[in-house]
Amino acid sequence: FSTALALFFNGVRKGGLPLVTPFPPEYQCPSRMTEGRSMPVREALKQHGRQGAVFVDARVKASYDKGHIKDAISLPYSFLDAVPPEAVDRLSKYRWIVVYCNTEREERSRLMAGELSEAGLHEVSYLEGGFLEWVKVGGPYTGQKPPGYEQ
Repeated sequence: FSTALALFFNGVRKGGLPLVTPFPPEYQCPSRMTEGRSMPVREALKQHGRQGAVFVDARVKASYDKGHIKDAISLPYSFLDAVPPEAVDRLSKYRWIVVYCNTEREERSRLMAGELSEAGLHEVSYLEGGFLEWVKVGGPYTGQKPPGYEQ
């Protein structure tokens, strides 16, 4: 009862006390993460198999093992951990890098492509529609069709 009474009087009192402490600046993220450039699936089909191009599967290894774009490399991406320097070095030998996943709005691949660009890699894009769209338009793949695929 006393809590409710205190809240009531604080609410009607002129210049009442703030009930929520502002979020301290030291806990805020320093900047918003950069997102990569998008690549329509038709354009990606032209890149596939091209000398100097690589497709990177940002999904978890289990999803990659079930099915993936033909010749893609698996590099699972976590929003919490930076892409390892060894992976950036490995990808630096490619001229075009297309990152894909299969989540709604391509969050994982958009952010990974942005992080790879910030790491100094050039011509990094994310695949619009991910693995699902790739299979729908007839792109070459290995394994099973992705969840949500309908003929």
